[in-house]
Amino acid sequence: NAAEFIEAQSNNEAVEDVITSRDELRIVRLAMNRLPSRDQRMVELHFIQGRAMASIAREYGISREAVRCAIARAIERLKRDPRIANFSN
Repeated sequence: NAAEFIEAQSNNEAVEDVITSRDELRIVRLAMNRLPSRDQRMVELHFIQGRAMASIAREYGISREAVRCAIARAIERLKRDPRIANFSN
């Protein structure tokens, strides 16, 4: 389910292996829309497009560690989103 998607990101699992329905993807997208635009874009670049954190850091002109922290914060916010936390099959 959608909560598993968020948890799986810590394990670097492929999005397609975790999200199995359009409803789950829709819920994750809605939750992501609440993230600051920069954090949302970093999550998309890393987890959806498979870009390395170092590559994202170069694009934004920041350190890899800053990207890692931004993505980690974004994932924590997603985990706390009630649409994801309360989603069940």
